[in-house]
Amino acid sequence: MSDTILLLFNPIAGKGRSEATIKDLEKSLIERGYATLSSGVLDYIQDLHKTQPLTNFQAAVIAGGDGTIRSLLSLITNPTIPIYNIPMGNESLFAREFCMKNNLNQITSLLEVKSYKTCFIPEANQMPFFSMVSVGFDSEVVSSIAKNRTGTIGHRGYVLPILKTAVSHKAPIIDLTVDGEKVISSEPGFVIVANCKQYALSMPFIPEADCERKELVARFFPYNGLREYLLFNIRTLTGQKGLPGSKFFRGEKFLIETESPFPAQVDGDYLGNTPVELKTTGNTIKVLAT
Repeated sequence: MSDTILLLFNPIAGKGRSEATIKDLEKSLIERGYATLSSGVLDYIQDLHKTQPLTNFQAAVIAGGDGTIRSLLSLITNPTIPIYNIPMGNESLFAREFCMKNNLNQITSLLEVKSYKTCFIPEANQMPFFSMVSVGFDSEVVSSIAKNRTGTIGHRGYVLPILKTAVSHKAPIIDLTVDGEKVISSEPGFVIVANCKQYALSMPFIPEADCERKELVARFFPYNGLREYLLFNIRTLTGQKGLPGSKFFRGEKFLIETESPFPAQVDGDYLGNTPVELKTTGNTIKVLAT
């Protein structure tokens, strides 16, 4: 392994600012005596990794959002090098989990002390993900955005899809199976299965999740109408415990089924329609973090 730092960017993330962010970081790292190689994420995935595998580098710094990280998981899983994520997405759940920022001193300090965590990478419908999968009002909004999305969107881009979904939304009728045992049977509601505790707007739906443990955790919130959905969101946000009807589960294999096909979302992006099969794996990533 060399002392070279791999710098990757998603050119459309951060409203097009990610490439400039990486170039500024590259200049600063070179001034501090580091060797670097910078590339667009797609260029690295499709071609460059064949001649410049991850084993050629000391670490990888990636500028982008959660979709960028997820697109790289098949390459960065079980690596010999740690990764760092400069947050450039709307939520950047991965970066938030490890308090990562666009901070040169933080990056170089972690590189120098070789401080990293090892985290497990689960799968949803045989695709690796990092944060969480959910089925409910939120996933229907994400599906609506995916159908019409042509580029990057900010938080304001969610307003109209949320309002349109609110008009016609009906809670999915959910079956949830955990490690072969059906624990939710034909109940209307919202379910989230998580590998880490992060969720949009820092909502504490699943604070028990820990990516350093080889397990997934889930919480089911029953609701019928939009009023009940908003109510449990407010109660969750204000830290109220013991929400009526909510149920919590731990396990290694989860199956989410619905009475009729319903959109699911993974790490803030549309995953596809139910059913969704989730499982832990022995695959890990190294993360530059304290």
